[in-house]
Amino acid sequence: MVDCNQYLEHEEKFKGLANIRFSFNNHPQVHGYDSQEMTPEQEAVEQEKQKEREVCLTSMAAFVQEHVRIHRKVLRTANCGDSYLWHYSDQRKSNDYQLRLLKLLPPLHNPSFLEEESMQQFCMNPDDTAFDFVERINTNDISIDREDLLPALSCHLCRCRALKFTIERQKDDLSRWAVKEKQEYDRQLNNGQVPTKPLVPLKSARLQFCTTGYGPQINSFQRFGDTLALDCYGQFPTNNYDDRIDEPVVCGWQWSLPRLDRLTILTYTAPLILYPDTLSRCPALEYLCLEDSITSLQHTDNIPSWSPTNFPHLQTLALKCTPARVFHPDTLHNTSDLETLCISIDHVGERHLIPPNQELGHLFGQDN
Repeated sequence: MVDCNQYLEHEEKFKGLANIRFSFNNHPQVHGYDSQEMTPEQEAVEQEKQKEREVCLTSMAAFVQEHVRIHRKVLRTANCGDSYLWHYSDQRKSNDYQLRLLKLLPPLHNPSFLEEESMQQFCMNPDDTAFDFVERINTNDISIDREDLLPALSCHLCRCRALKFTIERQKDDLSRWAVKEKQEYDRQLNNGQVPTKPLVPLKSARLQFCTTGYGPQINSFQRFGDTLALDCYGQFPTNNYDDRIDEPVVCGWQWSLPRLDRLTILTYTAPLILYPDTLSRCPALEYLCLEDSITSLQHTDNIPSWSPTNFPHLQTLALKCTPARVFHPDTLHNTSDLETLCISIDHVGERHLIPPNQELGHLFGQDN
């Protein structure tokens, strides 16, 4: 379409329209040249394109506004498929139009998944949006210029009662609200009371960290006692891989995750340190992968070995570097279902290096 104005008088015919994606035939792409570098002719062309673009965006908002007025609570989503309408030198103005469009939409209807676009729409009408059905939250794909959504979102997460899967970054820490709920839950149990609110049944969590020292946030997920899977990934190094050693990731303090069946923690250039009894508090594990890339022995000399653990359901065990050195060998006597065992120090490309006997001999009952 050239613009949406020609459709405004026919809005009543779109009574079944629930999702709309605008795509314009005219491409009034604004290049955003510096006006001081443009010739008068170029500046005139740019100004004309600006006007055409304004018509497109204004007509788009007008169409949504009229549709919502005539067919209340029918339209669920509206976006523009032409990226050139959003991305140009005046990013602030683009965001203004986008927010204007979202404000015109009715509140999200019982959302089950929240990502950047739906979070934006939610933030327009947070009090009128039901959170009872939200099962998945993805904050990893939120662009830098939209990170202002996160504080607004975190204020309402306590209303989620069906959350099963979440993706976070360290700086988001969207699960802080669960601390108070867990504390109150434990307090009522200790006082012999029946908890007034059940804990959120978080089924799995995947964390992607972009900074160091994220052990405390990994620990935060023990607030969800029903967690079944936890996957945590540090920042993969892009340079100075062999020499870089980051702040250790220390986690596992007083964990109690009796239903956890999958645990993956990859810290790369940060030494991975678990408390000795951490794994004994996760007896239902079926998949365990713990890896860092610290090849220097001096960084593991003072790390205590893990306590022997009974894993009757463990099928896959993968350990690399620090975790491989502190793993207690007696655990292997209590893994009757073990199918895959991978122990390594580091890898070059696709080839894993076999650890020297003197480093891992304890796994096989060797004293030296």
